[in-house]
Amino acid sequence: MTIEQRIEQLEQQNRRMRRVGVLALAALSAGLLLYVGLLAANRAGAQSGTGAKVVEATAFRLVDDQGNVHAVLAPSKDGPWLVLYDERGKPRAGLKGGGLYFYDEEGTPRATLAADKDGSALVFLDEQSKTRAGLLLLKDGPMLGFYDEQGKESVMLSALKGGGPGLSLYDEQGEVRADFMLVSGDPKLALRDEQGKTRAGLALFDDGPRLDFQDEQGKERASLILDMGGPKLHLQDEQDGARAGLSVH
Repeated sequence: MTIEQRIEQLEQQNRRMRRVGVLALAALSAGLLLYVGLLAANRAGAQSGTGAKVVEATAFRLVDDQGNVHAVLAPSKDGPWLVLYDERGKPRAGLKGGGLYFYDEEGTPRATLAADKDGSALVFLDEQSKTRAGLLLLKDGPMLGFYDEQGKESVMLSALKGGGPGLSLYDEQGEVRADFMLVSGDPKLALRDEQGKTRAGLALFDDGPRLDFQDEQGKERASLILDMGGPKLHLQDEQDGARAGLSVH
């Protein structure tokens, strides 16, 4: 396997794992919103009772002297929920299974810490419940992502098994535009067009730096190399055939 093939293999792995990370964050965010609905339903059901201090077979409530609910432990189809409320009756924290959830003063979900068979995640959301940052630990390694106001990927940092550390930058459409990674200890920078195709790459190997340019089909058209033999310039046609070369010895 050539160095270029190895780099492309690692880039594909990183892109695949980033997609897994996005799906995991989206699932957690959706779970938070569903959780808000369950909290409201549980709280409404709890307030329907008339006693100030009640222990029921299907739920436990913690109330103050005025009958205000401050905590609810109740079952759901996904398992039991423990919900904590503030003095205004707004949910502020919740616990279910492997998930811990936090809410702001308005009862809007803002953060969650969860773990399951696929890994663990810490997710932060803004006031519009859009995911803005997330830290995931998956089977293939950790990932740290930052998202824009629309909830689309903006920056992704990963350290995946067999791929080494990598940093990716995204445009407003959520397309990868730049990748920086270490391949077998060698740094590589890849710049991509709006279709996600690599158009330029800069790599630093043991024998020197290399700068490559690709066409719209992703085929290499020009390379500038500086190794122990001196600087070299290679130009290729659309069929990957060498058309011109310049070297200094």
